[in-house]
Amino acid sequence: MVEAIKKMLVKRKGLGDPDFEIHVEDVVNDMLSDDTATDLKDQIDDDKASDPWSHLKRLRLLRDHGTSHLCVVGRHRGAVSMTTSINGLFGALFRSCKTGIILNNQMDDFNIPTDISNPTIPSASANYIEPFKRPLSSMMPTIFLK
Repeated sequence: MVEAIKKMLVKRKGLGDPDFEIHVEDVVNDMLSDDTATDLKDQIDDDKASDPWSHLKRLRLLRDHGTSHLCVVGRHRGAVSMTTSINGLFGALFRSCKTGIILNNQMDDFNIPTDISNPTIPSASANYIEPFKRPLSSMMPTIFLK
């Protein structure tokens, strides 16, 4: 499963808010296609992990922090999966005086066209910021069943 997720991360750069980016539906359809699944299966070796740099070299390195995940399975096999995030260290650096909750900075999940921290890796234009647009998130709460 980890190998499949690593390889699909490359296709993520074409994703964005489908209400703003008309090609996102094509990217999703490609990701869910039988051809892509077969190609992905053929690239995975069950006996060893792939070189992470073989597919990540075209992506920006993730500066991942501020996110937590929890899975709970009860004795009757009931399961709950939850992910929470403030996105960055201390989120937006703002705490609500009323609730005491640290607010997130999910706006940082948008790609910025002028970010040239690594000019050899293009940012994902489908995820550029626009009014009323939802940023792409890497959260993936998951429960695996037999």
